[in-house]
Amino acid sequence: REEPELLPDGLPSRGSAKHAAGKCGPCHYFHTKTGCRQGVNCNFCHLHQSDFRPRPCKAKRARAKNQAANIDVNEWANDETNMQKGGYMH
Repeated sequence: REEPELLPDGLPSRGSAKHAAGKCGPCHYFHTKTGCRQGVNCNFCHLHQSDFRPRPCKAKRARAKNQAANIDVNEWANDETNMQKGGYMH
């Protein structure tokens, strides 16, 4: 793998500027075989280690989305304690 291009301030991507403040989001593609196609123009941080928590696989994301969609909202809304607290907006 070739040496990555750096921004004038020495950062590997635009998204890396917030890394020191802890307000950056890791680039999920930077440490893959093909790397990040956006390079220095990527809005995500390229400073995280390769063992940083990876993005869940597509099957796990789909399962979580399905579970969230199947939550019985009506049952939750009919619960007296939730309604006394002003519903979900409380």
